[in-house]
Amino acid sequence: MKKQTIASIGILVFLAIFAASWVFESPILLYIASAIPMIVVPFIPDLPKNQTIRHRRSKHISLVKVRTDEQSPESVVITFKPGAIRWDARSLVLDLEELNDAIPVVQHIPEQKHAAVLTVLQHDLRITGKKNRQVAIYLPNLHDRCQSLSYELESVNRLILRMEDVYMLISPPLTGAASTAVPSSENVRLHA
Repeated sequence: MKKQTIASIGILVFLAIFAASWVFESPILLYIASAIPMIVVPFIPDLPKNQTIRHRRSKHISLVKVRTDEQSPESVVITFKPGAIRWDARSLVLDLEELNDAIPVVQHIPEQKHAAVLTVLQHDLRITGKKNRQVAIYLPNLHDRCQSLSYELESVNRLILRMEDVYMLISPPLTGAASTAVPSSENVRLHA
C-alpha cells in the first residue's frame, strides 16, 4: 500500500475518532484520537526534493548548447546565478524536449570571471518523469565530487552536461549483440 493511501486512511480515522469523542463526550476517545497523528506522521509523503529547471521562465538560469565544429559532440552548459540552484535538493530535473529543441547552439561560451564549473558525468544522470521525458542530475554525486576541489559547491555557477551521455541513457540497451559477446562459463578455463 502506498504511503499516501496509509496517510489518507490515518487522517480519516483521526477525524472519525475525534468527531466521536466530541459527540459522545468521551475523554478516552479524545486520547486515542490524539495518539493517531504520531502513527500517521511517518506515512505522510515528503515534499518534492527535486528542482525543475525551466530556463524560459527563469531569469537566473540559462541553457546553451555548445558545439565547436560538426564533428564534436554537443554539450549543454547550464549557467546560473548564486542561489538559483537548491543544492540541498536531491536532483535537478531538465526536460528532454527543451534540451533537444529550444536551446540556442553556439560555438563557444564567453569567458566569465570567477566561473566555477562542474562537469556532469553519465553516472550523475537519471531518466525520470512520465514517459521518460526528463533527465535528472543527481546532486549528491556533484556534492561528493566537489569536496575534492578547491571551491565549494555553493560557488559553482556553471554545469556542463554532455548530450552524448543523455543519449546513452535514453537509447535502448543492446540485447542480442551484448549477449553473444560474453563468453559462456563452459568455455572459460582458469589457470593457476
